[in-house]
Amino acid sequence: RTLMSDLTDNTFGEEGIAEEESGQTEFMPVTDQRVLFECSNSDIASAVSWAAQSLNARSTVAAYSAMRFQINSGDYSTLNVFSMGKDTSNAMQIPVTGASTSVDILLSGPAILNYIKIAPQGASTYVENIKNDNMNVLFRSGRFKTKLPMLPSSVAMVLPDMPPMEAKIVGKDFQRAVKRVTMAASPENNSIPIFSGVQFTVSPEKKTITLVATDRYRLGIEIFPYEPLVDETEKDEILEEKTFVISAKLLDQYAKTFGKEESFTFGIGDASSNNAGIFGVESTHKKATGRLLDGDYP
Repeated sequence: RTLMSDLTDNTFGEEGIAEEESGQTEFMPVTDQRVLFECSNSDIASAVSWAAQSLNARSTVAAYSAMRFQINSGDYSTLNVFSMGKDTSNAMQIPVTGASTSVDILLSGPAILNYIKIAPQGASTYVENIKNDNMNVLFRSGRFKTKLPMLPSSVAMVLPDMPPMEAKIVGKDFQRAVKRVTMAASPENNSIPIFSGVQFTVSPEKKTITLVATDRYRLGIEIFPYEPLVDETEKDEILEEKTFVISAKLLDQYAKTFGKEESFTFGIGDASSNNAGIFGVESTHKKATGRLLDGDYP
């Protein structure tokens, strides 16, 4: 089962917001109080911290400062936590207990971040609906509890399509290469934006990925192997090299996270698909997407 496979995906568009269609679930009056799910504080802290990397608390777009919690029908033991920004999205799955129905809660990102800072370590979090209150949800851990306001259903968060995974990469190889190369990239406020990125060249023939970064004064180059996830002998176009540029800042974030994994997968949206210009990375419990930088590397 692939990560977040049951979530509704879409491409970045309309500033990341889609109005709820008629007939979809709205807030309903809560007539009894019950536990929606229970999870460890360490797990929810990890998921919230990862998802928060796409938050923009200062954005005027409500979806960009929100975080969604979903338990899908048929898999009541898994909680999906995700958020999105204008150009990125982060998602993670964690185990839960006590859930008997599907759950879909949209909360303020800063509010849930404050909760995980205060919640006692080594304990569990119980998430409950509140009797006769359809606007808030209760987070409880030990003696500490707080009501968090739910965002209205008119703010609908949709994730971009995950590109098909094309390469399997060893985590430590990726982390080592990114660490060495990103040191040569320019800050993101550089007058030439393309220099704030790292160029990827994927060579199916050699089964290698080459990273290049420069700020016009320094040059970083690293090469590491990858394992193709498609049969390259069946499609001639796959044998062609692919070259694209990814933000050095995003790569550094991914290296710190996916570099700890034994391996993870990587893919780029096809130019003719609805996820063109988007790259994606995915491990067993985490995934992320982002936009490629526009322009050609010199």
